[in-house]
Amino acid sequence: MGQMDKADYNTIVIITLVIFFGLSLLVGIIPSRKASKGFLSFMIADKALPWWAIGGTLVATYVGAPTLLGFLGSGAKIGLTSMWLSVAHCGSFMMLALFFVPILIRMKRVTLGEPLGERYGMDVRQISSGLSFFRMVGSIATNTLGIGLVISTFTTLNLAEGVILGSIVLIIYVAAGGMYGVAYADTFQGIIILCFLIIAPVWLLTHIGDGSMVSGFGKVLASIPRENLTVTNEDPNRIAGWMVVMLMGNLLRPELFGRIYAARNPKEGILTWVVATDIAVFIMIIVCVLGLTARYVVPDFTGSADQWGPAMFLAIAPIWLTVFYVLSLMAAATSTATTSMLGSASFYVTDFHIPIFYKNSQPSRTKVVWLSRAAVVFFTGLALWWALAWRDLISILSFSYTVLVAGILVPYIGMFFWPRMTSSAARWAAILGGGTSIVWRFVLQDFKLIPIPWIARLDPSIPALLLSFAAAIVITYLNEPEYEKVYKFAKDYDLKKLLLWAETGLAGKKA
Repeated sequence: MGQMDKADYNTIVIITLVIFFGLSLLVGIIPSRKASKGFLSFMIADKALPWWAIGGTLVATYVGAPTLLGFLGSGAKIGLTSMWLSVAHCGSFMMLALFFVPILIRMKRVTLGEPLGERYGMDVRQISSGLSFFRMVGSIATNTLGIGLVISTFTTLNLAEGVILGSIVLIIYVAAGGMYGVAYADTFQGIIILCFLIIAPVWLLTHIGDGSMVSGFGKVLASIPRENLTVTNEDPNRIAGWMVVMLMGNLLRPELFGRIYAARNPKEGILTWVVATDIAVFIMIIVCVLGLTARYVVPDFTGSADQWGPAMFLAIAPIWLTVFYVLSLMAAATSTATTSMLGSASFYVTDFHIPIFYKNSQPSRTKVVWLSRAAVVFFTGLALWWALAWRDLISILSFSYTVLVAGILVPYIGMFFWPRMTSSAARWAAILGGGTSIVWRFVLQDFKLIPIPWIARLDPSIPALLLSFAAAIVITYLNEPEYEKVYKFAKDYDLKKLLLWAETGLAGKKA
């Protein structure tokens, strides 16, 4: 802070946050009339978003508060081993771009649960949506907690006040502008994040190196304990858990599917995802560099790993760079939180409220939009409770991913790549996978009921997925193939390999 008075410093940060929230509100509220035209307008912007808006919202959604707080802190704490998180994240984005986006973009849907329901039935759709709620509420919780951490670190407000204040602002512009507002606000926020990630390491390393960035990076590496410069400085069970949860979790992130469905055409959608993946690789490398730099700047830091980044900027950065970091944190947290808020509302309205309360009719467009807005408020309130109860970004993020992956991965893969899988197998794979992950974490591990140490340390996703896969295989082969269901599903979405399998099976039955 130099010679600046702390009160003056806090005033500058507060004014910056007010301007940031004001601009975000403005960008989010301006398209409210478009968003109010109907449910598809509110949720997927009428499939009319230009490629740059989808790219902007993808990048901003990808870099949530856990990235610039939790992952940066992990880089400071365990060094290059944290790159496993980056490999998993970036790998999943590329897998989505190459294998799933070309299929999903043809589906004029709003949620992941809808195609699952068309393939396996309404019960599987609603089970998968329930598990997706868990993930999205967890995402809202981590990012509103990130907002609270930023506000409480850089102003005089406490954590709870920061979380509540930030959430109120987010609710306003998500409820007003829907996907139109979220996408354009995200693009504005994504530009802030990328500019920060280019400028910050250059200034920090040049400052440390007395004018030479290369010299500064050399000093950082020389100061880091040797074990932190390896990729094995962590329990292998935990690394395996990261890879399973993050790699598979991003393939299933419900908040990303709105971006897939909102693209104007497959060509633009696929191109945008490939470009966003390349940007994601750059982001994660820079975040790891910032983590190592934080370890150099504040080597004796004893607080939460989530606070290692803020501690570094407060220790050596000039006021303009610290404020830039604050802006980037807020941009990262708000973009991912608002996407998840919109996603949670879409799942509730399409997969629960309308099928249950409007079985033989269709609600008016106005009623559906206002119902969606009410759902945004409700699920954000639920997330606030979780955020303030756990107060740990990485724990909330990891566990919400775990439940999602354990419950939905097997039916999701089967829907596109294993036509032999039956509806009952998908149902039990989802129930056993999701249920096992919760029981493993909160019963078996918490109460130390597993006698074998290495098994006790396993991430819940691993035993849950093993059980889910086993159940799917056994139950599938105890039932007859569902040729008719697969045929209809494959024909609706032009899935040629599945269609060929179904036609062959139907021809065999007739013969």
